[in-house]
Amino acid sequence: MTDRIFDANALLETYRNALAPAFQAQQEGVKALERLARYQYAVAGDYLEWTLTQAQAIVAAKSPAERSCAAAFRN
Repeated sequence: MTDRIFDANALLETYRNALAPAFQAQQEGVKALERLARYQYAVAGDYLEWTLTQAQAIVAAKSPAERSCAAAFRN
């Protein structure tokens, strides 16, 4: 009976090849999550900018009529 020498590199290579599709799918999922987070951050920034613009228009109004007009356009 021949004794085989334990080859750790072959074992690791086998596991690496077997799990490669799972790692690839996980990587793609993380990329998709990052894209979603960047999109939400951009939408929040746009909303903040719009809100500040509206607030500046209301504060800059001189008369109550201008303020009510600015408030009406805000909606």
